[in-house]
Amino acid sequence: MATSLLANVLLATAMLIFGAWSPRAGVVTIAMLGGFIYVLGLLYRGNGSLLAGQGGG
Repeated sequence: MATSLLANVLLATAMLIFGAWSPRAGVVTIAMLGGFIYVLGLLYRGNGSLLAGQGGG
């Protein structure tokens, strides 16, 4: 939860600094970032060989 809050605050701060403040753009950016992290998690956990190849066994 803290990471999510941090990402939102950093994004809002960056948008204000660069003069690109838009609530719609902020929501879209956070949604895309969340989706990207979700897909990475699925890819990483979806194939057990990634975890098994790290010395566990």
